[in-house]
Amino acid sequence: LNFFFKDLDLRFNPTLDFGSTNGLYDIVDTLIGNIFRQAAMLPRLAEHSGQKHYQNDLEEMKNLNDKRLKIMERLRDTMKEANDWKDEVEENSYLWLDDRKEHMRQFLLYGRLLEEYELENVEQIKENPPNLIQFQNQIDLFQSIYNDIDNWNQTFLFNSWLRVDARPIKRQLLILVTKWINLYKNYLIDHITISLNELQLFIKHATDMLQHPVNSDNLKELIDMMTFLSQVRARQEYTDDMAEPIKDIIELLKSYAYEVPQSIYAMLDELPEQWIIIKKMATQMKQQIAPLQANQVTNIRNQIIDMEKKQQELRDRFSKDAPFKYDTKEPYVELNYWATQLRQFDQEVQQLTDLARIFDINVPEYKIVQLCRKEMRPLKQLWDLIYLIRSRIDKWTKTPWKQVNIELIDQELRRTYLNKELRLLGKECNQ
Repeated sequence: LNFFFKDLDLRFNPTLDFGSTNGLYDIVDTLIGNIFRQAAMLPRLAEHSGQKHYQNDLEEMKNLNDKRLKIMERLRDTMKEANDWKDEVEENSYLWLDDRKEHMRQFLLYGRLLEEYELENVEQIKENPPNLIQFQNQIDLFQSIYNDIDNWNQTFLFNSWLRVDARPIKRQLLILVTKWINLYKNYLIDHITISLNELQLFIKHATDMLQHPVNSDNLKELIDMMTFLSQVRARQEYTDDMAEPIKDIIELLKSYAYEVPQSIYAMLDELPEQWIIIKKMATQMKQQIAPLQANQVTNIRNQIIDMEKKQQELRDRFSKDAPFKYDTKEPYVELNYWATQLRQFDQEVQQLTDLARIFDINVPEYKIVQLCRKEMRPLKQLWDLIYLIRSRIDKWTKTPWKQVNIELIDQELRRTYLNKELRLLGKECNQ
């Protein structure tokens, strides 16, 4: 028999499924039946027996039938033994059924593969990224599976007579296990390469950045430099300690006969020294821009004071000029104007807040302007209601006298204007 993959399933050829057409059981049963039917080709010499051949005689022989049943019983036992071995191989079905990318995603997040019930509440599972020992355990696990399969015989013999050619499935399984092993190895290799290349690019950019002097009159250059110094500070702890973990990864890969490129060793020798130089340059630059930062802090605090004065002026003008009077001619034009004024003020505050955050300065809340914004909504609703009532009154004045329905008008006023729209207005309008 041949044993191989087909459509992500393990198959024997001929198949060992009972009742399957052209399966091994059917082939043997047909073969024995053909042996009995050969007797039909021998004409009987005794014509008086009424039989033309000897097939019926053979089929009625108890000894032959017992042997036939014994052969088929042994065949069933052997097929079961082969199918049991197939089931043992299928215990490793995750090798060809599981999604390797999803497997690695879960492993990187949680350090293990999640159970089915955990996938239903994955948001409740705490992330726990794997350490190097867990990577090693996974590689060793699949390496052990590889060794077990590699030690298989080329063929398997069941009950001393049924031989299964295991070479196709063995070759396919070894390829699959190798892919799983490389899944972990390649991640570690990529982690080393990406980390060192990214550090190399950052050091190159840092060298260019820190060699460029900051113009005392250029706020953008000062902000860019402060932002970059923050980036250096943010990655300092990780970068200071990254060499040893990378060396540990390299030693692990070497234990699996992986040959690390010489370029990796070169970067491991050069980058730590270059990083120390970058930190010294960053310290010097921080000292150089300290006076500029102090001047800018003073300027920002003055801007905050000016902004507070500006909001009070805006509030005074809003209270005086906003469309609070019933005889306002174009209230919507004025509402749009004040909405634009408030929006512009918010933009200026946001710009000042973003700038102050860079220099670790807190910007106060401008509650007076917030009060203006709070009054704008009910004011707009009030004018909407005024124009709605005016339009309805205008419609009523054009109604012929004989068609006027006083009761209907009264019901409409009570139901629509007094009980509904007016109640939607805030307390500010009621006052």
